[in-house]
Amino acid sequence: MERRYKIGELAQLSGVPVKTVRYYSDLGVLPPSGVSETGHRWYTDGDHARLEAIRSLRDVGVGLETIQKLMQQEDAISEALRLHMETLELEMAQLQRRRALLAAALKRNDHLGYLRGARTLAALNARERQQFVGQQIDRMLQDVPADPVWVRNLWKGPIMQVPEDLSEEQFEAWLELADLMLDDTFIARSQQMGQEFWSQFPDARSRERFMAVQQQTEQMMADAVKRQVLPDSEEGQKCIQQVLSMFAGTKERSVLQHLALQQLEMIARHTEPRALHFWQLVEKVHGQTGRSAQVMAVHEWKVKALQVCVSEFGSALHDLHPESNPGHGT
Repeated sequence: MERRYKIGELAQLSGVPVKTVRYYSDLGVLPPSGVSETGHRWYTDGDHARLEAIRSLRDVGVGLETIQKLMQQEDAISEALRLHMETLELEMAQLQRRRALLAAALKRNDHLGYLRGARTLAALNARERQQFVGQQIDRMLQDVPADPVWVRNLWKGPIMQVPEDLSEEQFEAWLELADLMLDDTFIARSQQMGQEFWSQFPDARSRERFMAVQQQTEQMMADAVKRQVLPDSEEGQKCIQQVLSMFAGTKERSVLQHLALQQLEMIARHTEPRALHFWQLVEKVHGQTGRSAQVMAVHEWKVKALQVCVSEFGSALHDLHPESNPGHGT
């Protein structure tokens, strides 16, 4: 015979106040299995299990009205729990975004001013973020005679594919990236560097040749960095001279030294710390790490190797900065 419990006994067994059990009973969420001749409610082991289920559902935030319906259709509980879990995940994502928005605002001097502007960016969905990025990239490349393949592979591809679901860290990086892309001075500087760099190539053929050589030489220098070849070593100088000869189409040392000097001057003119930060933010938004650090390592190796190559022109290099950051240039 199934055991019977008075309301106080059931409350003690479950570790909840008597008034809570009575409240659930009055609502019909936990109706008693019976009532004694004296009018006292009594409950069974099945009611105890039911009460434990109610407590579990309440712990995860399910409302009593929903619980009452679920108790009438026990086969619907799994679906209800799944939907509730999805709701909680959405709420958590919203809280994470709000936290990221506040964290970003705290880094600004004008907290409220930033919040007013960033709220719109924070509310964008994945498709709207992609449209926004595309519009800003078009601004950055306006009147820049860049190679179409370079634009498609480097800009229109990976940057625009902003993930739909962003972690708190990714979302904070997205806000900072969007803020940077709305900075007119950064846009203007990007246009200036792009126009100066790509104007070196008078036609599509020269651009295509440059891109092919660029890809080969970047791989050569990346391999040197990976093998820890010092830029001022004999092997390092052979590597940088081979790089220069591939661009110049000759191995004549005076020509290579002159080209090395030109490249250092170009790097100095294109020093833009925000360019590196831009790519670091792109990496964070996409949940990637390491690519910008690798690019920077190759860039620094190249600068040092070029300086050694033209060391006899030391006075001409007096004002150049070896720690300059890569922008649009080679």
